[in-house]
Amino acid sequence: MSSGVLSEFILSSNLDRLLMSTMFLIRTMSLAVCLSSALFVAALSENTQTRSEKELEIRALAMIAGTEREAKRMHRTIERYRVYLDRVEAKIAKGIDEEQAAEGALGRRVAMSNLAISFPPKERSAIWKIVHGTLDLDSFIESDGVADQDEHNPYVEELVVIGSIFDHMPMDPAEFSVEDIRTMRLERNLANKLYREGHYDEAYPLLLDLAKRGFKDSQSRLAYILFNGAETVEKSNLRALGWLGSAAYGDTEPKFRVLFKRYMAEVPEHVRKTVDTVIDGYQRSFAHDEHQNCSTDHNYAFGRVKRTFCRFKLEAIAEACEAGPGGGICWAHAVNTQSE
Repeated sequence: MSSGVLSEFILSSNLDRLLMSTMFLIRTMSLAVCLSSALFVAALSENTQTRSEKELEIRALAMIAGTEREAKRMHRTIERYRVYLDRVEAKIAKGIDEEQAAEGALGRRVAMSNLAISFPPKERSAIWKIVHGTLDLDSFIESDGVADQDEHNPYVEELVVIGSIFDHMPMDPAEFSVEDIRTMRLERNLANKLYREGHYDEAYPLLLDLAKRGFKDSQSRLAYILFNGAETVEKSNLRALGWLGSAAYGDTEPKFRVLFKRYMAEVPEHVRKTVDTVIDGYQRSFAHDEHQNCSTDHNYAFGRVKRTFCRFKLEAIAEACEAGPGGGICWAHAVNTQSE
C-alpha cells in the first residue's frame, strides 16, 4: 500500500472514530438534558403541588379564622407543629419510647394548643384534620367551611393531652422553673385575648389555673367574671372578693388595691366578718407574696409612664441575667430543672 493511500486510510479511520465519539457525546448530552428536564419538571410539579396544597390549607383556615392574614399566621403555627410531629415520629422509628419522644418543643405545642382551643369544637376539629392532612380541603372550601363530623374524632385526645399544660405545672411557685413560668405566660396571653374579646366562658378555666398559681392580673380578671357571671360561670360576689383580695395583697399593682378598696366599701357591715374570713383564706392560699416582684423595672414597660407590673422573683432574676453581659444565662435558669 502506497504512503498516500495509507495516509488517506488513517485519516479516514480517525474521522470515523471522531464521528462516532461525537455522536456518542451528543447522545449522552441529550440523555443528560432529558434527564435534567425530567427532574426539573418533577421538582417543579412537586413544588407546585406543595404550594397548591399550602394555598388550599390557607383558604380553608381563612374560612375558620375570618381573614387571610390570620389564616397565614395560623398556618405558620401549624407548619412549626408539623416539624415537631415529624421529629417525634423519627424518634419513635429509632426505638425511643413514645412518651419520651414527645417531650421537648414545649413552645410549639403550647402555641398549637392555644390556636386550637381558641375556636369552637367544630372549627377545632377541622384545624386538627388540617394539621394531620385528613381534611378534604376541596370539599371543605366548596361547602363554605362545613366539614363532615365524625362520630369519633381521633384528635380530641391529642388536643386534651397538649392542651392540659397546667396538669404538669406545680401549684407552688417555689417549685416553678423559668421555663414553667414562660409556658404559663403563653397561656396567660391566650386567656387575656379571650377575656378582652368577651369570651369569658372560655377564658375562665385558664384564668383560674393561672390565678391559683399566683398570677395577680389573672386573679383580678377572674374576680370581674365572678362579679358579673357568664353563661357557664355562676355569679359569686364572695368568691370574686376573695380573688380580688388576693390580687391586691402585699407587693402588687396599685390598680388592684384601688379596685379592692372600692368593692370592699360596698360590703354590708353585717356580713363583713364572713367576707374578711374568706378573703384571708384566699390571700394565704393564692397571693404567694413571698415570690412576687412588682415594680416599674421590667421588660413590659412602654412609653414615658412606666406602670407597675408583677413578675415572679425567679422570672425577674432570669430576665436581668438575659439583659446583662455573659450570654444571658445564670443560676436562675437552672432552678427546679434536671440540670440543677
